[in-house]
Amino acid sequence: MNDKKERVKALCDDFEQADKIIQDVKSVTKKEVIPAISQLRYAGWHLARWLNLYIEGKEGEDSEREFSEVTEHSKRALFDAARHGILFCMRGIMDFRDMYGGEILPEIINEYSEKMLKAEESRKFLISVSNEERKVRAEACYKHFLTIRDIFQELICCQPDLNKLRDKKQNEIEMKQKEIEILKKRHKQLVIISITSILIMIITTAIALFFK
Repeated sequence: MNDKKERVKALCDDFEQADKIIQDVKSVTKKEVIPAISQLRYAGWHLARWLNLYIEGKEGEDSEREFSEVTEHSKRALFDAARHGILFCMRGIMDFRDMYGGEILPEIINEYSEKMLKAEESRKFLISVSNEERKVRAEACYKHFLTIRDIFQELICCQPDLNKLRDKKQNEIEMKQKEIEILKKRHKQLVIISITSILIMIITTAIALFFK
């Protein structure tokens, strides 16, 4: 009986944790985490069947199978919620990289290279986990989500400074381009003046020789 109580308690903890992660991910993505919610729905269905067998006194292989399904789906809910959050944050980080480039970001974001390495580790983690492993690597997936979430949120918080630095660099580029254009224009004018001077000298010399 104690063993059953512990299993049910662990199951309740998984449901509570899954709901926490779903709400956490939703607060970042602003959308419902459908894959995880679906897993909880499946878990609820198997839980209802397990309870029905328990009430009817039909504990046995079928009952164990139903409880095992409940556990697996609840763990998958944890994994799928965290995975959804990781993918969302990674897309956001990539958008920031495309928007600001590799010169601006390191000047504003502390330990930028290290944080990008951590984001890459999270990406590799998702690739390495098979469908069968998701239920046993849910906690690890959640830890990766927390790491990459913090990186993404830091980028969002630093966006005003990123915009200022980007505008500053853009203005510097435009000023340099204007300076180059001015130098080109001056060079062109000098070339024209030089050629004109040479032509005048040639013409003057020719006229002098002609009337000599």
